[in-house]
Amino acid sequence: MKPLNVITLGLAIAGFTVGAANAAVIYTLQPDSGPPLALKGTADSSVTASSFNFDEGGMDGGGDRYFYTLAGNAALRTGISETISFSSTTHEFDLTSITWSYYLFSSGGRVDVNVSVNGTDIGTQSTVTTNAFDQILTWDASSVATASTYNLVFSIDEVDPGGAGRATFFELQDQNSTGLVINGDITAIPEPSSAALLGLGGLALILRRRK
Repeated sequence: MKPLNVITLGLAIAGFTVGAANAAVIYTLQPDSGPPLALKGTADSSVTASSFNFDEGGMDGGGDRYFYTLAGNAALRTGISETISFSSTTHEFDLTSITWSYYLFSSGGRVDVNVSVNGTDIGTQSTVTTNAFDQILTWDASSVATASTYNLVFSIDEVDPGGAGRATFFELQDQNSTGLVINGDITAIPEPSSAALLGLGGLALILRRRK
């Protein structure tokens, strides 16, 4: 009878299967009509703790938009900072992209949004289209190291090349159930007992080959 591979046996005993990471929406932040009217954070089931601190804007009466009041021909509004954090004790995350669904009411100005993830700057995206719903800002997050804990900082600045401050408000919107979305790959972390068993199986295989 053909000998059973030691590593295969270890995997079977541990009930552990090595597989590809699963692509998923890890976290979303969306305006919610409630009651009460508020932003709502929703995490994948693999996330064991999450929080957000978006307190520089306010909800509109319909509950489908979270908006920032901008200059409107006054001094430009800059230095807005919002955060999202999430972590897992059972999984690791490999971020792929972040999207922000926006509406910008403006007669010439724009808004720049910079994103930092675990201290890594992944770039600044600028609004292009004004006065139209469901516009999207997208960041490539693939340069961020795989981790089980993430802290994201969104830095928002009003910009007007003419210096007039012509934007009135900038929104995180939920017209098509998008809001702010964090995408990535999710991989289960082996339990210590499973990892130890795999290590013993590999050692046994090495010793066997040396005989």
